[in-house]
Amino acid sequence: MKDDVDHLFGLQGTPADSPDAMPPPPRVATMEIALFRAGMPVTYQGARYTVSHVMIARSRFFVQLNEIAGAVKPEELQVEKTHLLLGRSP
Repeated sequence: MKDDVDHLFGLQGTPADSPDAMPPPPRVATMEIALFRAGMPVTYQGARYTVSHVMIARSRFFVQLNEIAGAVKPEELQVEKTHLLLGRSP
């Protein structure tokens, strides 16, 4: 009975070099992206600042820093990148 169950679910042991060996799992696509949120530390012009809030106005994205008056473009900020998975993990 156990052999029948193993056969149905492909659980029988096969050598790694045999043609029936299972292929390695597919690699999941990943991406690194800068995410901004309130309280996050960032580097701007060589100094450390804290994000106050983010805003989207007229299809543009801006970051407001606690220590600076006015908005800053996110391209001008250095922040630790967040690693995202773009598909299902196995």
